[in-house]
Amino acid sequence: MLITDGSELLQVAIKKKDTLDIDRATVLIDGGNTKNKTISEQLSKVTEELIKIQKKRKDKFGQQQQQKHQKIKTD
Repeated sequence: MLITDGSELLQVAIKKKDTLDIDRATVLIDGGNTKNKTISEQLSKVTEELIKIQKKRKDKFGQQQQQKHQKIKTD
């Protein structure tokens, strides 16, 4: 929203040659870019954590399967 609003404001400001509105639009766009970067970093961290959790679950499942196979062989 910030980037879209800022871009629209910037287009109008450029047509009007209104430097104050150009500055305002630039601030909106910069704010949007910063927010996008922060969200991207957070998403990356969450994805890494999810991968770790999935690996642990997969490893645990593999161990359980090995134990079942060993139990079957000994019975």
